[in-house]
Amino acid sequence: MDAVTHFLSQAWQFLLAEENRVVLSWIGAGLVVVVGGLWAIYKYRREHNLPAQVNSPPSLSVKADNGSIAIGRDANNSRLTTSARPPQKRK
Repeated sequence: MDAVTHFLSQAWQFLLAEENRVVLSWIGAGLVVVVGGLWAIYKYRREHNLPAQVNSPPSLSVKADNGSIAIGRDANNSRLTTSARPPQKRK
């Protein structure tokens, strides 16, 4: 038997015992609780160490060239204001 096969055989024999499986399940559950608690602490501290962000409304900028009209999203039943120059009189 090589070393890997011997190790796997011993591990399987260890897992066949009911008492060992019970102990392993308690250890696994304890690790889940500890890791979950550490993750919660990390998230809590990280959120409180970040600089405060000012919540300003998003600015929309829509540009139309050459006499065309451009309209942004969410513009239902809205007033359209233009700032077109009146045509120049020819001399």
